[in-house]
Amino acid sequence: MENLYQVKRIEFFQRNLSILTQSNNGPCPLLAIANTLIIKGLLSVHSDYSAIDHNELVGWVAEIMLEQLKFVLFN
Repeated sequence: MENLYQVKRIEFFQRNLSILTQSNNGPCPLLAIANTLIIKGLLSVHSDYSAIDHNELVGWVAEIMLEQLKFVLFN
């Protein structure tokens, strides 16, 4: 079974954001990291998305982490 994260639209401090929710119960550090990046404005989920595949989300988070690491190392 494919692991999908559902997209939920919320208003957070007068900003409309698309956050991710889990399909199954249990802790999910990846969702916590992704939603933190969304709130900080480093990651955005297009409003056309209704769900995100696990592998796609891992790729997005890894890309942001690498960009941030490059920024820290070379600035």
